[in-house]
Amino acid sequence: FVAHLEDVGAAVLKEIAQVPCKDCKKDDGKVDMWDPDAMEAEYVPAGWKGNVDVRGGDELRAVLKKFNHTILHSDFEEDIKRERERISKAVFDVADPATFYEDFRNYDEIYKQLESISQTYANVSLISIGQTNLQKPINAIHFGNKDS
Repeated sequence: FVAHLEDVGAAVLKEIAQVPCKDCKKDDGKVDMWDPDAMEAEYVPAGWKGNVDVRGGDELRAVLKKFNHTILHSDFEEDIKRERERISKAVFDVADPATFYEDFRNYDEIYKQLESISQTYANVSLISIGQTNLQKPINAIHFGNKDS
């Protein structure tokens, strides 16, 4: 499940961040902190105050009984499971524009789609406009003559 806590202090954030969660499947075995994003609880200043969004299991439910909170999503893990099953059974043609944009696509699938578009239409080319932080090209479609 995913819970939201409004306007809590650093001590509450630190307590919640230490709750174990086997369902979250994180390397440290703790709850999955969604907000504050990218903030390690151990480095939060004592005067910090803010909102917290956190994903966890039964252990988190027990801790949250002490705090005013709202459940944002009651069974997140079940939804993930259903979506993985749906995707594994679905047949999506990468080149078919009618289905390509219906789901998440990884880098390789997007690249193949861009290549397909550039090879299908006249005066359309694939150009590199930079690199990702993994040194993969960031590609774009160029419409028109290559000189324009």
